[in-house]
Amino acid sequence: VTPQVRAIIDKLNVTLMKISKTDSIESLIQQITVKSAAAGGIYTWLDNTLKFHTVYLEVQPKQIALDVANEELSRAQQAFSKILARVQILEDCLTEENLKMQRALAEKDDAVRTKERLARQIDLAERLVDGLASSRIIWTKRVETFKNDLETLLGDVLLASTFISYTGYFSRSYRINFVNKWRSAIATTKVCHQ
Repeated sequence: VTPQVRAIIDKLNVTLMKISKTDSIESLIQQITVKSAAAGGIYTWLDNTLKFHTVYLEVQPKQIALDVANEELSRAQQAFSKILARVQILEDCLTEENLKMQRALAEKDDAVRTKERLARQIDLAERLVDGLASSRIIWTKRVETFKNDLETLLGDVLLASTFISYTGYFSRSYRINFVNKWRSAIATTKVCHQ
């Protein structure tokens, strides 16, 4: 509707109110059309304009409300898209943090398994050391015995080999006599024996 038509409608508003009070506008238009077709056309136009104005008065607030609602919808959609973008960023961060947490938990589990494995190894090592510590005394005594035996080993081997080589056919008394002589001979050479 142009501003000129609105001005005309506003001027005619009082007239329209009076006309709207008329019960039967169609009968009025028919009566006028019988007398003048042009005047009937004008009244028909005026009736249609009145109907348009009535509809416009109902539709205009709805159109304004629709425009306001569309603007609010546009702002809400923009805010919603910003919120969705923020949610997507937060979900990406959450996914990344979940991956970091899973990696950290895997590292922790590896560390716990390594700790348990090392604890078992330490326990076994301590048991071995404790077991060897009790054997240490025995081995120390044996080492001392071996050192002593090593000092007399040459003389003992010499005496034993001589005995086996030379006394096989003799009687026991001769053998004892030979062994005593050989021991005294070995003693003069400073070779230790038992």
